Amino acid sequence: MVHGNTCAVIEKNWSLNCPTTPYFLKQNASNFIMQKNNFIKKIPSHSCAKIEYFPSKLEKHWYANIDTIAGHEPHGCWNCGCAHIRASEKLIQQWLKVSSNREKLLTQDVWSRDVFSYHKVSNLCRSGNRKRHAFKIPIEPLIGFLRHPLDFCFGHDKYERRGAFRLNKDYLIQRHAHEIVMHSKSFLFDLGASTYSAGAGGASQSWFIEQFMKRGIYFDRIFAWEATQMPDVEIFENVPKNVLNNLTYFNVPADPAFGAKHNPLRILAELVHEDDFVVFKMDIDTSSVEMPLIKQIMDDAAMHSRIDELYFEHHVSRSPMHWRGWGDTVGNESLPDSYLLFSKLRSLGIRAHSWV
Repeated sequence: MVHGNTCAVIEKNWSLNCPTTPYFLKQNASNFIMQKNNFIKKIPSHSCAKIEYFPSKLEKHWYANIDTIAGHEPHGCWNCGCAHIRASEKLIQQWLKVSSNREKLLTQDVWSRDVFSYHKVSNLCRSGNRKRHAFKIPIEPLIGFLRHPLDFCFGHDKYERRGAFRLNKDYLIQRHAHEIVMHSKSFLFDLGASTYSAGAGGASQSWFIEQFMKRGIYFDRIFAWEATQMPDVEIFENVPKNVLNNLTYFNVPADPAFGAKHNPLRILAELVHEDDFVVFKMDIDTSSVEMPLIKQIMDDAAMHSRIDELYFEHHVSRSPMHWRGWGDTVGNESLPDSYLLFSKLRSLGIRAHSWV
């Protein structure tokens, strides 16, 4: 049990310098296109890229204190964690505003390193007197119980009804086409794909395709796995024709055994090249399948160098989600373990996101 005084001490010693300059600078369309074109010309290929991860000041605070913040409170309580979330409300609003404006492509976002973590991509192949360019690509910070930051901790009269943000994905920061290392093809691997327009946590196939399409990224191949048996008509009836052309759907469970026929990582290793762009999403609510696959990704340099974006719902204890939906699907890991996991994946150069 974490006592209130312990939480108060942590909060008292924590301060963030909030920038006073505007977070957004309006630009006209021609300037925005020019900026994108310049970025495309300079960003290196995978073979020339050095990718480093830098957590934000906000994320560092949560990472350092999550074991105390999460505590061991009884079901229905997350008092210390919510106190920290509410203390960061202004920073959270800045975060969500950046996310919204990046999606609209109407403004250039100016983001704070106090709030946003980022990957720095450096070009190692430039030689002579040519300047080596480096690019900083923001990603949402790892805070709270790794869901939408407005979920659970605010009252009914603050941000709609409690639970309204449980499946909301607006906190996720996606890359745009001009922020991607130059690539040949784009792949989507969706483990726990359900159907195109529906799923227990909301549709994933359509969400990924539409979200990345907004940002100028179109998937050349889509591989989907779903263990729940469904008739073909249900699987394919809402899939658009242009998506169906590129879709391979396996209505069988993903197999975590190394090298197995239906191990998605086997297919990824055989078909994907290092200079391809890969989005890998996993949400199958079965820790005995998910964690071995995560370990295979982390232990194999050839594997984690091929995955650019990873979305994973890690079912853990000491999170409000344990008693708000996960129940018996929680594995042996706790919320502090989840922080370690996502931090490690990000340090390997993967943009690892906590999924819903």
